[in-house]
Amino acid sequence: MRTFNKTLMAMGLAALAGSAQAAPQFAQGSANQIYFNLLENQYRSAANCAAVGNCLGFDAAQDPLGWQRVDPTVSGVNLGDVFVGIGRVQNVDPLWSSTPGDRFNAYLAQEVTGITGAGANAKLTLGNPSADPFGILAAGEQLRFYTGAYNFNAIQGDSTFTMITGVTSETFWGSLGINGTKNNYSYSLTDLTLPGTQDKTENYDAWNLVTLGPSYSAGKLELVNDPNEALQGGNINPNLRCSAADVANPAVSCSDFVGTAEIEFNANSAVAGSGVSNWIFVANDPLVVYRTPEPGSIALLALGLFGLAAGKRRRSS
Repeated sequence: MRTFNKTLMAMGLAALAGSAQAAPQFAQGSANQIYFNLLENQYRSAANCAAVGNCLGFDAAQDPLGWQRVDPTVSGVNLGDVFVGIGRVQNVDPLWSSTPGDRFNAYLAQEVTGITGAGANAKLTLGNPSADPFGILAAGEQLRFYTGAYNFNAIQGDSTFTMITGVTSETFWGSLGINGTKNNYSYSLTDLTLPGTQDKTENYDAWNLVTLGPSYSAGKLELVNDPNEALQGGNINPNLRCSAADVANPAVSCSDFVGTAEIEFNANSAVAGSGVSNWIFVANDPLVVYRTPEPGSIALLALGLFGLAAGKRRRSS
């Protein structure tokens, strides 16, 4: 019992301490907009590069063994291509903003598992990667968040390995992914006739939490739906929250996180751009998460104190 009491107390104090920290904080009882910037590369396996071409030459400083970046000056996306990127959160509206020493970053990998439509009206289905080129993600994951001090931007010339290590070596916050049901999806609407240097791709994601890390701070979440897009049951409740009827409706997708992003060429890229960045694409726009109004951290602390008090009563009796 003594070990159990200490565990409860530690959990309660950790939760309360987390609620007092600056990074990152999520408002209870309201939608939280996670505004981010993403740097991304399109990777193709060496075998597919040999078979279909359109790849840059292998660069050991930028490319994992067995993978090469796709040449952005030509058009084309193939099944099995993996989009890999790192993201930095600027702010979580309404409570938290990034400051020096207090960052909220992410690592992302999405595999092209389906291509429908053609030409200017293509849709890319993006799945959890069957093989993450950089070996960061676990099964069922597309994205991992980390908290720490590492800062980066779209103009620096550090290698992809250096920047990915900078993000992923910090404290794990939690991971997001899709489970293949109607409630999760990840896809892009794009023009396959354009080279990457001219393309503007619209991306839509609906993810569930997969694993919680030691710095997780969003508390209990309510299911939400993205009202900014309609292909997966959008345009329902203005405040994003899914009702019981929405959850039961097969035409509506309800997940822990939903978001949109616009992906375009990074003008600071060292490949066909005017800068030194080893990332070829940039993206931005928000993810949305809705935290329940219950003060979960206080309740957890109370549970820990209750357990401690109960243990003392038992020892004194």
